Amino acid sequence: GARERVAERLLRAGRPAATPVAVVERASTPRQATTRTTLGELAATPVASPTNTLVLGPGSYRFIDFLKVGLPLIVLSMLIALLVVPVIFPLR
Repeated sequence: GARERVAERLLRAGRPAATPVAVVERASTPRQATTRTTLGELAATPVASPTNTLVLGPGSYRFIDFLKVGLPLIVLSMLIALLVVPVIFPLR
């Protein structure tokens, strides 16, 4: 699966097998579950859901990358909430 491919690529790229990783299932929901393991054990770690997010340093993400995507989404969410909430819950 995807976890095996990611782990194999990172190990071939020189990452130590002892590198800590976390697998997050159902992120930002009440049923969120996090499994902590090492890169060497990632492929053998049982994970119930195929829709997991693997967050690891080699992605070379910077804060600005998250800001470029996150800020517009936050603004859009706020605008939608400002328009929809008064329709659903009108003040009387």
